[in-house]
Amino acid sequence: MGVKAGVAPERCLKWCRRRLWEGMLSRDTSEDGFSRQFDRVTFALKLARKDLGLATEVGRELNVPMPLASLVEQDFLAALARGLGEKDSPSR
Repeated sequence: MGVKAGVAPERCLKWCRRRLWEGMLSRDTSEDGFSRQFDRVTFALKLARKDLGLATEVGRELNVPMPLASLVEQDFLAALARGLGEKDSPSR
């Protein structure tokens, strides 16, 4: 999607490496994630849904299929409907 929006491929790759591999995956989330404790909020689910919604909106504008992002967005919406918007997001 980034390349289609005019971002250089190298910059997209650099961002993915930094955010995904160094950021999310290197954090010790085992205690909270595996114990299913979401009360220690570092990034509220309602904010993650907003960000994901912005990404899927851009994907639609650029005609970029984003089936997994759309599926996750629907899952987040279901969680919001259950009143979980202030709980921690699994996307941190």
